[in-house]
Amino acid sequence: MSSSGREADLAVVSDAARPDGIDLANADPDGTLTTVEDSPAQWRHAAELAAAVRVDPVAARSVLVTGMGGSGIAGDVAGLAADLSGSVPVVAVKGYTLPAWADPDDVLIAVSYSGNTEETLAILEAAGQRSIPVVGAVTSGGKLAAAVAGDRTVIVPAGRQPRASLAYLGVPVLVMLARMGVIEPPDDQLEAVPAHLESLLQGWSFDVPASDNPVKQVAKDLVDLVPIFTGGRGLGALLAYRAKCQVNENANRPAFCNTLPESNHNEVVGWEQLPDTTARFGLVELRTPDEHAQVARRFEVTRELTADTFGATASFTAPGATWLERLAAGVLWVDLLSVYLALLAGVDPTPVRTIELLKQRIA
Repeated sequence: MSSSGREADLAVVSDAARPDGIDLANADPDGTLTTVEDSPAQWRHAAELAAAVRVDPVAARSVLVTGMGGSGIAGDVAGLAADLSGSVPVVAVKGYTLPAWADPDDVLIAVSYSGNTEETLAILEAAGQRSIPVVGAVTSGGKLAAAVAGDRTVIVPAGRQPRASLAYLGVPVLVMLARMGVIEPPDDQLEAVPAHLESLLQGWSFDVPASDNPVKQVAKDLVDLVPIFTGGRGLGALLAYRAKCQVNENANRPAFCNTLPESNHNEVVGWEQLPDTTARFGLVELRTPDEHAQVARRFEVTRELTADTFGATASFTAPGATWLERLAAGVLWVDLLSVYLALLAGVDPTPVRTIELLKQRIA
């Protein structure tokens, strides 16, 4: 596969040298890579912050978790937790309006990193109009912190990008759900996550040369391609969505995601034509050790049927003994991949100028 002459390796960092032409201080001046590699500390700190939240057991019909973008994925994580061990549905609400069926039998958790996300505040207002209890919130401040004050709110560190704060935003929601009696307590799983990530970073971090770093190897294969991330229903699908969003924002390039087995019932046919176009896409499988046996088979057969379709293919299986370890490992892998893609392409992984312009124009 051609890399258009870009052969930079993202190799070993030294204090004095620029690794293969990449001066990290200039390429990533706001330290997005450092933030990603600091994930173990973030998971540890998030659990400490969440421990102080006060949420009482409730008999709710469902739990609505509202949030957008990097904050909204907290609702997806909460929904996955409920699918695995929940007693009632947990529904991620992304947008300005509540479902028509939502009423006082349901409860709401609001998540907004800035505290000023207009969609989330609109949902909060709508919940008040329908007398839907707001049982908790996660934010760094803003209007949300003022609206849901007290020990029902977890205040997380400010000054970060929401997309780099998944643990800060997601862990408190899981703890709230556990204290409400909706999911099994995640305490033991959470305690094991930081050490798990620290172990993985020994092979994935920027200091590890591409010859020994599987994340960098995938980034090199995808550097000139549009990635399509595919995961099985559940955790795999969540990681595929996370990967798409992180590549969009960190690497400033198109990326797409889909889910097996659903995509085998439609999208797989769409790759039969336009070979010059399909060769510009790279297929990345995001897998889990506990995926359904037939999903595993579908990954294999899909790869065989599309062997000559894509410009590159790659596969990653999220390691871990529990679903939370696998989630954290998968998030770390896709976040690193997105930053490595940015660095290889000479893109600063922090700014999201188009999002800021969009917010200004609709304000």
